[in-house]
Amino acid sequence: MVPPDEPVRVAVLSDYALVRAGLTTMLRAGTGHATVVDTGEAEVVLYDLAGRAAHDSRRDLGRLTGTAAVVGLVRAGRPDLEDGARALGVRHVVCEDVDPETLLRTLRLAVTEGTAAHDDCGLSSRERTVLVLVGGGLSNQEVADRMFVSVNTVKTYVRTAYRKIGVHSRSQAVLWTMRHGLASEGEVAASPAGMVSVGAPAVTGPR
Repeated sequence: MVPPDEPVRVAVLSDYALVRAGLTTMLRAGTGHATVVDTGEAEVVLYDLAGRAAHDSRRDLGRLTGTAAVVGLVRAGRPDLEDGARALGVRHVVCEDVDPETLLRTLRLAVTEGTAAHDDCGLSSRERTVLVLVGGGLSNQEVADRMFVSVNTVKTYVRTAYRKIGVHSRSQAVLWTMRHGLASEGEVAASPAGMVSVGAPAVTGPR
């Protein structure tokens, strides 16, 4: 376990020099929470799945197993990359547009807990709530009624959420919630006695 006051040692693996430089700069720009090191010294490897061929990924990840935790970096709108990562045993995945705070939190989680982390692709709490309810089978009007907002507001949340997770239809969004473990939350939230807001303080009525 990494003590909270000690930086986590991170290695960045990507075939793209620009990606390596950008991620290294992002990690080093933090307030001492991460140190970029060589792979052999790393506690966790930030692995660019879009920047490696499938056979290279299998070889690399097989070599890293048991020596360092792995966080996969995927592209928004490329669910195949995440599916491939899961198949190779990568349990922590972040989108390319992840913010520094979320990235650092996920890297530390990969080291300290070793449990799967949701890839929320920068979703706000309200956008996530809408996706959960959509995953539970509710229509836009039903979501609006549950959240005590207008249907136009729900449509805005749906549109921005779709853009962030890289989908273009309701069926794709439902599949995304299933892949990210939100479908079961949606079933609870969509039930008459379910919580309205998931990932944010519950909304109890009109303000």
